Amino acid sequence: MSKNKVIYCIRIEYITGDSFHSEETSEVLDYDWTNINIVKQNVERIKNHYNVAKEHYSSTKPKNLPVGAVWEPQFRMILLELLTNKKEKMKVSASWCGYFEHLQAVSIVLKDELYRIDF
Repeated sequence: MSKNKVIYCIRIEYITGDSFHSEETSEVLDYDWTNINIVKQNVERIKNHYNVAKEHYSSTKPKNLPVGAVWEPQFRMILLELLTNKKEKMKVSASWCGYFEHLQAVSIVLKDELYRIDF
């Protein structure tokens, strides 16, 4: 990659825990994007996926899934699907979508925070 290319990452901030305690945590998705427009689309995909995943705890396929959320019949669950730099679809683990997890923010980051959506 060229030294002049800007690399973007997506940081996820969420609360996790169990029945007895909770804590704030964050993670950066393990992918380097070079197109800010694709990254913004992926932030929307994360938002869409989170909203439907938190509402649908059934093992049956929901009728209408938003962009970014795909039904995985093998696991009988809704998976997150993001776009790569080449606009190919990749499935990503969404550890912020468990029973005790609550998504707080999704940020597009470089070395400084550039874009943020609060939930």
